[in-house]
Amino acid sequence: MTLTKQQRALAIVLGLGALAVGIDRFVLDSGVTAPSGASAAAPVAAAPPTPTVTPVKATQSSGVSVADRLVKHEASMDLVAAVPDAFATSGNTKAANTSTPSRPADLPQLTITSVLSGKAAVINGVLVSVGQGRQVPLPGGTKVAVKVVEIAPGENSTNLVKVEVTGRVATLVFDPAGTQPR
Repeated sequence: MTLTKQQRALAIVLGLGALAVGIDRFVLDSGVTAPSGASAAAPVAAAPPTPTVTPVKATQSSGVSVADRLVKHEASMDLVAAVPDAFATSGNTKAANTSTPSRPADLPQLTITSVLSGKAAVINGVLVSVGQGRQVPLPGGTKVAVKVVEIAPGENSTNLVKVEVTGRVATLVFDPAGTQPR
């Protein structure tokens, strides 16, 4: 049976590994690395004795378990009280624009379908950026010039969009959740 080159290479590596372990164990004196001719340094002072720790005997409790105390604590708490909405804004915060939305009676019918990062609003299907004026189609087929003046956050995830239409300024409410009356 002849060995291939790969098998011979593996046998040589295995033999070298075994030789290295043998030299380490028997010739190098079990890991001693100091030279044999070196003189010893001054003796090291003995370490202070370590304190012994004795466990304290557990005292017998009065028979009340942790579970019993937890049940008693639960009974003393009012856990049935209404939990407020975690995502609602607190009553003490003010909106950036505290004025109430105003919409003149003769203002054309404008519908805001989305607000994009407070920088633009989609009004009647047309994207209008803040400070930009665009021609917006009305339900009757006519168009009107609309300019978005400002977009401010309102209460309960609404946005107040201040627009200029036919020379007059009005504030429209965009309410994606449908929580505010229009």
